[in-house]
Amino acid sequence: MITNARRNLRLWAILTALAVNTFGIALVAAGLYILYGIEIHKGQVQTQNLAYALEQNVSRQVERIDFYLNTLVGELGDLSGSGHLTTTNVQKRIAQTKAILEETDGWIVTDRHGTVIQHQGATTLEASVSVADRDYFLALSAGSADFLFVSAPVFSRITGTQVLIFARAYRDGQRQFAGVVLAALPLAHLTKMLSGFSIGRNGSLTLRDSRLGIIARHTETGGAEAAPPGDTRVSETLRQHLRNGEKAATYIATSPLDNVTRINSYQVLDNAPMLAFASLSKDEVLEGWKQLCRMAALLLGCFLLITNVSAAFLYRYWRLQRLYVQKQRESNTRLSQSLQQLRERDNALAAAQKAGGIGTYSLDIAGDRWTASRQLDAMFGIPESYPHTLEGWYSRPTGNKCWTTSGIARSPGASSSIANTGSSGMTINGSSGCMAWASWSWMKQAIPSG
Repeated sequence: MITNARRNLRLWAILTALAVNTFGIALVAAGLYILYGIEIHKGQVQTQNLAYALEQNVSRQVERIDFYLNTLVGELGDLSGSGHLTTTNVQKRIAQTKAILEETDGWIVTDRHGTVIQHQGATTLEASVSVADRDYFLALSAGSADFLFVSAPVFSRITGTQVLIFARAYRDGQRQFAGVVLAALPLAHLTKMLSGFSIGRNGSLTLRDSRLGIIARHTETGGAEAAPPGDTRVSETLRQHLRNGEKAATYIATSPLDNVTRINSYQVLDNAPMLAFASLSKDEVLEGWKQLCRMAALLLGCFLLITNVSAAFLYRYWRLQRLYVQKQRESNTRLSQSLQQLRERDNALAAAQKAGGIGTYSLDIAGDRWTASRQLDAMFGIPESYPHTLEGWYSRPTGNKCWTTSGIARSPGASSSIANTGSSGMTINGSSGCMAWASWSWMKQAIPSG
């Protein structure tokens, strides 16, 4: 029974310790999970702000270029309708525009056949150049609608650098297609624009065209070779967002360009077929959270170690206390049994003394105390108030006829009695039949009768 109780106690102690440990771990894990969500949300908000800021910067750049393109188109149309479309007039107009928009690589005006009739830029045009095969010329010359065409990154036939072409068609006095006006914006300028934002060591800012080809990309670690202009590799998560028609979205995905998992946000530009992407490394966003996890794990380990060791000591102390209490109970039970046996023996002895007419006493000389059984007190007629000291031992009660004046018991029918000093005893009066108290001396002496 005791063994089963100990087993149950041990089992409950183990289960309690496991419950406390599980609760502590669950509590810390829940707190860290909540903090994880908070950090991810902060990263998402940051990428959304970056994507919005990038979209605004690029949109303003596009607006500026388109504003001056529209201005040139209107002036060229007016000059063509009035018959004053001369090389000098055209050159003057584009020179003024180029001076305002210094970031552009060059401004070009073509005729209706795609031949460059005027160019303004850092590079001098030494031979006739045609752009009739370019996609922007084909698109603008084929339709009657006026719109801004933004090309994918191309190599300029004049400067030999990669540029982004912004083009519009201009018309003559009969509203017939007369040619295109275009501005070439170097990709290096867009990359420089992207580098003005703080994105962390493994973050990235990217401009893509409508076909998801890269226009410009910036990372703190470089990586232009891994993601050249025109690269259309994107995650399937992004494609799904675009298939859903979302003009802005935030998602977490691993980039196929460098296999870095990032928190990404994108914005579709309203005035150009471009998408602005802002991406932050998930590991960098969670760097502070990971440090907190390590610290929490260390503190949790210390807490569990202290808790479990303390629980083990408390359990051991409790078990020892239970064993001590159990042994005390067993000892008390044995003591009660012994006292019961002593009471039974005392009762039996008292009954035997009563039946035999005898009594017992004990004398403690050093302690100045003597005790006697009830039977002895009754036989001698000693009251309970009588002093049980040595002085009382050697004295006799006044008026006790069974005791002599000298304290030596006598019997009228006896010739003599013997007494020893230093010891005590009792005699029976032969004539009266009562007992007498005697104080003996060490030296034997005969006491004459009478």
